[in-house]
Amino acid sequence: MNFSDRSLANSLKDAACEIFLSTLDKVDGAKDLVLSQSILVQLDAVCGMQKLRQNAVDKVFKFETKPVVSETRNRVYVIRPTIEEVRQVAKHINAYLNQDDDKFDSQMGIKFWIIFAPKFVHYCDIILEEEGVYEYVSILECPLGLFPLEYDVYSLEDETIFTTLFLNKDITPLSVVVNSILQLQLLSGNIFDVHGQGNFAKIVADKLDQANLMSGIRPEGFLHTSTNNHVKDFENLRFTENKLSDTEPRPSFTDLYLIDRDSDYCSLLLSQSNYEGFLDESFGVCCNKLEFSTTIDDKATIKHSLASDMDPIYRDVRDNHFSTVFSLLKTRNQEMKEKYSRSQEMNLSNLKNFVAHELKNLQTEFKCLGIHISACEEIMRERNKYDFSDQLRNEQNILDGVEIRRCLDYISKLISHQLHPHVPLRLLALLSLTQGGLPPRDYKKYLSLYCETYGLQNNATFNNLKKLGLVTEMNLSLQAFTGGVLTYGSSSNNSISKPAASPAATTTIPSSLSLASFTGAMSSFTEKASGRMAAVVSSSVLPRRGNLSVMLKKFQLMPEINDTGYNIRNPKDPAFVYNGAYIPLICQLIDHCVLGPVTPAKRGASTINLSSSELMKLLPGPNFKRRQAFIGGIQPLPNISPNHKSTTSKNSNSSSNNNERSILIYFIGGVTFAEITALRFLAKQRNVKIAIATTSIVNGNKLMSSLNPKQHFAIHNQSSERLTGI
Repeated sequence: MNFSDRSLANSLKDAACEIFLSTLDKVDGAKDLVLSQSILVQLDAVCGMQKLRQNAVDKVFKFETKPVVSETRNRVYVIRPTIEEVRQVAKHINAYLNQDDDKFDSQMGIKFWIIFAPKFVHYCDIILEEEGVYEYVSILECPLGLFPLEYDVYSLEDETIFTTLFLNKDITPLSVVVNSILQLQLLSGNIFDVHGQGNFAKIVADKLDQANLMSGIRPEGFLHTSTNNHVKDFENLRFTENKLSDTEPRPSFTDLYLIDRDSDYCSLLLSQSNYEGFLDESFGVCCNKLEFSTTIDDKATIKHSLASDMDPIYRDVRDNHFSTVFSLLKTRNQEMKEKYSRSQEMNLSNLKNFVAHELKNLQTEFKCLGIHISACEEIMRERNKYDFSDQLRNEQNILDGVEIRRCLDYISKLISHQLHPHVPLRLLALLSLTQGGLPPRDYKKYLSLYCETYGLQNNATFNNLKKLGLVTEMNLSLQAFTGGVLTYGSSSNNSISKPAASPAATTTIPSSLSLASFTGAMSSFTEKASGRMAAVVSSSVLPRRGNLSVMLKKFQLMPEINDTGYNIRNPKDPAFVYNGAYIPLICQLIDHCVLGPVTPAKRGASTINLSSSELMKLLPGPNFKRRQAFIGGIQPLPNISPNHKSTTSKNSNSSSNNNERSILIYFIGGVTFAEITALRFLAKQRNVKIAIATTSIVNGNKLMSSLNPKQHFAIHNQSSERLTGI
């Protein structure tokens, strides 16, 4: 049974609205809002214009390059704590300060405020000082928390967290993740059993314990004044148990599973085959808002909300394989036409009842049906430009480790024909992960070819891919393996110049020697080489993710396919979200390490024959299981088995019966729609409740664009312009 409690999603929206309005209350008097593009839709969903006007908001502007023209006493900027947006605010303020118009004197001039959502970062002060506007600005912080995209999906909707954590190695956003979990626990109750995988997941779990053991006061926001003495205003969050409806059951989670995004990059790089994933990769979905332009009807632009309570068609088809969507839409269209035809034969009484209760819903469904048919047509038209079936076939071959040279030729074709800028990078990254890196000749070839085709700025993209360990060069020479322990002896007549090595680290093999001498020399070489090999591997000279092929086998991430092929219409495992090529790693972790193994006959697939500890050694970062620490309550128990049965407290939500388990999975760095669909499939298959929390919704195209700073800025602005304001 999937987790679908409406009360928690509604409470999260109410909490975000209350936090934002309470932050606005700290700005006395009438005020204008200038909203950053990245949070515009989120605030639109939680706070309507009516509520804002009740809090003395006069006008709402979209944050753009052009300065705002307004005469309201307070001007409040609501932005993300990014360098670009802070500098842009400073330009707005300087433009006002440098204007010749003197209708505002020093006593009656505009007062500027900046609300950082979700968190203020110290370098913002430095930027404001450099721009010379620090003394004119008052700063507030507003942790909006998780935004409910669906009843079982909650997101911070902050796409910058991935690059900040995994590329820049800055752990500042982890405090935002911790605060979002604390806010969620205030609404849904404490979560006692905590599992995790990854370095950042471990830090979040440690910070959760520290926060739980602190006093009951939670920081809602703090105020910085223009003076050197910053005033911090700590308040209790206003949302406790009474925010939930008394008529609905209280939502709660028995388990929290934290996982770093770098544990499974394959789910990002492979093409998503579920309908929800197709929409995101083709058009980009932001806060459940879809916008695309049609090539027919004079290129009309369609804007649509994908919330399940507003689009019943999408709710029924979103988790299906894309190839089955057209038939489902056709069936739904026939059913609605039959309802209309039956209404023509109704008597007056039944017709009134039909108009009052069913007609409006049918009209809504017809409208949604037309939108999804248009979206499917646009997707097919775009994918046919570069033969999408070839892309899927090459992805399968890369995972299988076959026809690699043909895959490289296909990548060259994509780059040369400029068919899609992100697909070649995704295939190169997938190939590098499975093969332990690219040969140096191929790496340089595709770096040069891609930069010549798409611009030299993509040198930064390849550099960032190398930092993440996605596209690396092979270093499999004997010198790399031995670390210089082997050199060749030379005779007076024939010598080969080699780099010098220290005597202690070198074994010299003379050009002519006896069998006994040769045996002794090779024995010494073997002993030293084995030590060097261990040092090379431990120091990550070899690509860090060269064990992906081992992971595919050990975790059984590639489904078993019989002679008739993979059945995408009636799948037995979650691999259908990647066209039968790959099972998301998170599904195997939850299925075998949290829920515990089941018999193959019950699950429809073979079980993994490794213990949990052996499996986790193949993944980057630590793995842990513990009990959250609370004041006067349960202390952490670091080593808890996957099938742990709680007996320490009656208040514990853990249960050995999967029917009573509710698991919250938190992706640190983002989650794909394919993984969400796969987890829903697993929840139904194992009869458990699963909800997903994440820092953002991601896919392979978003990942590649975020690694090119110039391209990321352009795409971010383009997607932001599609958002509808309040």
